[in-house]
Amino acid sequence: MSSENIGIARRSIQAFHAGDYSEALAPFDEEIEYDLRHFPEGQIYRGHEGVREAFRIWMGAFDDYRQEVGEIIDAGDDEVIVLVTEFGRGKGSGIETERSTAGVWTFRDGKVVRIRFYDTRDAALDALGLSK
Repeated sequence: MSSENIGIARRSIQAFHAGDYSEALAPFDEEIEYDLRHFPEGQIYRGHEGVREAFRIWMGAFDDYRQEVGEIIDAGDDEVIVLVTEFGRGKGSGIETERSTAGVWTFRDGKVVRIRFYDTRDAALDALGLSK
């Protein structure tokens, strides 16, 4: 099931990059938990509308935003870790930013039921009990 989950994550991310948010959200469960508590003032968003709101808030902070996907790690039957580097230019400030994140995608019956974000690959691995 892990290779299928990696493919689902990859297609969702590709749709996000193409600006097709409906397609990006298609594999997400209606009650998805989108956990952004690793960001300052971050919170957990729920459901498709919650994820859309998280997109609006985060991407609305930038005049220019993009991300590059690095590795997608098979973390067991129900989880994958997606490593991403985000780039942006702050709205108003013009400050260029670059940061890495690791998203732990949890699947149930072919649907993404939760995504939790961590600041590093190691933090994501630790959270899953897979640290070296």
